[in-house]
Amino acid sequence: QIEECGIICRVPNWWKRKYAGVSVNVRLGEEKPTLLGGDQLIRMKPELTVDGIPLSQEEIEDLLKQTEGLAYLKGRWVEVNHARLQALLKEAEKYKGDLSILQALRMETGIEDEVDIDGAVRITNGKWLGSLLTQLRQPSSLEPKAVPSTINAELRPYQKTGYNWLLYMQNLGFGACLADDMGLGKTLQVLTWLEKVRNQNKDARVLLVVPASLLGNWQKEAARFAPEISIQILHGHGAEVLRNMLREGDAFLTVTTYGMVNRLDALQEIRWDALILDEAQAIKNPGTKQT
Repeated sequence: QIEECGIICRVPNWWKRKYAGVSVNVRLGEEKPTLLGGDQLIRMKPELTVDGIPLSQEEIEDLLKQTEGLAYLKGRWVEVNHARLQALLKEAEKYKGDLSILQALRMETGIEDEVDIDGAVRITNGKWLGSLLTQLRQPSSLEPKAVPSTINAELRPYQKTGYNWLLYMQNLGFGACLADDMGLGKTLQVLTWLEKVRNQNKDARVLLVVPASLLGNWQKEAARFAPEISIQILHGHGAEVLRNMLREGDAFLTVTTYGMVNRLDALQEIRWDALILDEAQAIKNPGTKQT
């Protein structure tokens, strides 16, 4: 309209740039929770920010009092939109409180939906959660743990990494899927981890479920690499005999087959300290009886 009146306007480039907007930043897991495990809670800390710089409650209230348009704040021009600010404040309230570690991990991997107001809600990792995710994604960055002296083998570097990762997952209270290619020594890595568990808790009991064709292999490998691990094989007898063997035995490692698990209900009477599934694809279908 000004130019229509015959006035020539020259607008500087900085006038055309996009002004800073207010957004919500939610930090997850700044501090380590008291206990660890997938169901343990970590703190969510939502805050309104401008270009990543947190706004105080006083600054937010001041923006709401100002006329809509532009306001100079934190050394930059900020767009003032009362409706948007109110929506962001309402959204921030939803992120106050706690979140389980598993929920946080699902959010990180995009499994759970994130609420987004024109790209204004950002989820970032706190110091502790960020460190946890780095170590989960880069097992080689984990602090090396000593291999038990009772293991009769020299682990290769990648096997030591797998062993350290299993210990790390155990300490977090998480399950783990060791998916190295065939022939790379997954059995040795698991036996090394089991020997560490046995050294930490002499009364521990572990259940190992395998295809029947691998029973002999596990027995042979354990005798070779971890001879101090006591093993009980639940296979090759009637259900009643196996039930009595289980109830009367106190072996550290109990080995049975997928087929036997369905028939031997006495397995459910014991509180196992760990459950290991070899060839775990045997339970890939959640709708089957075996799973």
